[in-house]
Amino acid sequence: MLKLDAESENNVQHQQHTVDLHTLPNNSDQLTTVGGDSQNTLDVVQTLGRLAKSREDAGILPRELGVSFRGLEVIGLGAASSYQDTVGSIFNPSNMIKQIQAQRHPSTRHIISGFEGTVKPGEMLRQYLPPNQYFKSLTHTNLSPTVVLGRPGSGCSTLLKILTNKHDEFHSTSGDILYNTFLPGQISAHFRGDVHYCPEDDIHFPTLTVGQTVEFAARVRAPRAAARMGESRAQYAKHTADVLLKLFGLEHARNTQVGDATIRGISGGEKKRLSICEAMAARSCLTSWDK
Repeated sequence: MLKLDAESENNVQHQQHTVDLHTLPNNSDQLTTVGGDSQNTLDVVQTLGRLAKSREDAGILPRELGVSFRGLEVIGLGAASSYQDTVGSIFNPSNMIKQIQAQRHPSTRHIISGFEGTVKPGEMLRQYLPPNQYFKSLTHTNLSPTVVLGRPGSGCSTLLKILTNKHDEFHSTSGDILYNTFLPGQISAHFRGDVHYCPEDDIHFPTLTVGQTVEFAARVRAPRAAARMGESRAQYAKHTADVLLKLFGLEHARNTQVGDATIRGISGGEKKRLSICEAMAARSCLTSWDK
C-alpha cells in the first residue's frame, strides 16, 4: 500500500489518498486529472466507442485507406567532405572545377532499397533492425499491430515519409506505391489531407493557443454537413477540440500560447501531445508517426 498526502499551499485543506499498487492495471485505459478527481476521469475506450457508435447509427461509415508498395527505392544526396575556405582556395581553378562538377553530379547514396509490403486499413507496420545494420528489405504479412524501429540513419523516417507521399526532399524515388487504387499523383492532387506525416519535431504557430490550434485543424478538415450530424462547422470544431484536449490532458492549457524558443508557452511533452491532437483532428486516413 502507498499513501500519498496532498496538502494545499496555505495549509488549510489536507487530504489523504490510499492506493494499492498491486491492484493497478498494467495498461490503464483511463486518463485522470492531476488532482485525482474521480469525476474528471475519462475512459478513453468508452468515449471513442460512443463516438464511433453514434456515427454508425447515423449511417456514417468510417473512411479507410490502405497502402501497398513494391520495389521501393529512395536515393538521397550524400554529404561530401567540407573544408574551410581561404583566399587561395576561393580563386583556385581546380577548386572551382570541383564545385561545378559537384553541382552537376551531386554525391548520392541509397537510403532504402528493395522494400515491399502491404498495410491494410486498421493495421500498423513494423520492422526491427539490429543496430549494426541498415534497412535492406521489408515484407509485412502478419496482422498484428506493429511499429517501425531502427537506429538513427537506418531509414525509418525515410520510409514513413515515402509511405505518406513525401518525396520532395529526396534526390529520386522509384518503385510502385498504391493507396487502395489511387496513385501517389492522385493523392497529391485530390486527397492530400487524407495522408499525413507527423514529424519528430513539434512545429506549431507559437502565437496561437492550444485550443485555437486544435480547433483550426478540426475546422479546416471538418466533414460534410451530413457527417457532422446537425452541427455547424464551428460547433464541430469546438466539440472535437473539447474531446481531444480532455483525452490528452491538455484542458488546463487550452488558453495558453503554444510558444517557441522566444515566446513562453507549454512544455515539450505538452507540445508532443498537442501534435497528436492536431493529427487526430485532421481526420487523415493514413498517418505515420515519427518517434
